Amino acid sequence: MVNGRGGQPQLVQHAPSTLVRRAALDAVASALGSPAPAPAKRGPGRPPKAVASAAPAPRKGKRGKRTPEDVAKMGEVVVAYVAKNPGQSVEQIKKALGVEKRDLQLPIVRMVAAKTLRTTGQKRGTRCFASGAVAKATPSKRA
Repeated sequence: MVNGRGGQPQLVQHAPSTLVRRAALDAVASALGSPAPAPAKRGPGRPPKAVASAAPAPRKGKRGKRTPEDVAKMGEVVVAYVAKNPGQSVEQIKKALGVEKRDLQLPIVRMVAAKTLRTTGQKRGTRCFASGAVAKATPSKRA
């Protein structure tokens, strides 16, 4: 296009970052001996998601789903301990049995539902006691 002053062509103004990017791509392409790539075209809207791997990332640690037998066995261990040591908190049971708190929560809930264990108090003040039939079946240490 010719400008009205002196017949000089008018330059189209581009954003500086676009010009720098294009110059860098041209320099790399000429150094590698390949033709300059065409600029990537983008359509309207959100770009597509990156393709994820087929399998999700593995979780850390050895945690897995416990079988009902494992939960029942841990529940029996807890009831036996509580029958010998009534009024223990979950923290005290955890320390005595050497297991994590999250490994005790489900067995205790199941034993309370089965009425082999009863609890008093709330939240961290919860104390566990063996229910009547279990407490009578196991001898106390006061004998």
